[in-house]
Amino acid sequence: MGKFTIGKLAKAANVGVETIRYYERRGLIVQPPNRNCGYRQYTEATLQRIRFIKNNQALGLTLNEIRGVLDLLDGQELNCTTAAKMINLKMLEIGQKIAALQRLKWLLKKLAKSVGKCDTKGEMEFLSEFLSMEE
Repeated sequence: MGKFTIGKLAKAANVGVETIRYYERRGLIVQPPNRNCGYRQYTEATLQRIRFIKNNQALGLTLNEIRGVLDLLDGQELNCTTAAKMINLKMLEIGQKIAALQRLKWLLKKLAKSVGKCDTKGEMEFLSEFLSMEE
């Protein structure tokens, strides 16, 4: 396939047309020029770029962070100090999320063990602990 109208690109990338337009406004993807037929023709590379953006969003990166990565991939200059700070902050954030998810996993295991017990007081204590998410 190599060329896409905006509607076909949106369908192939599993996003809305407005998402594509938004990415164009943000400078995440390049808007192709209008062809003689009146339609813009997007390339396979644009499709792959949108998929890259969506995959990184699903992993928790913000569009600004993704923009920084795309700038590096596109060979644009980026201040090394700024890039290092961005990377270190993201690693710290990921570490915090991992710790929170490990805590949630521990609490869910505890809940799974208590399912079916009739100890109302114990269940209430557990529920209180689960909702507070404190150690």
